[in-house]
Amino acid sequence: MLLYMHMPVTVYVHILRRQLKLK
Repeated sequence: MLLYMHMPVTVYVHILRRQLKLK
């Protein structure tokens, strides 16, 4: 979780998009 915070917001958006695709 700390890694996510360290990473930029762009990565967060990417993960969100990936989750949507998974759904």
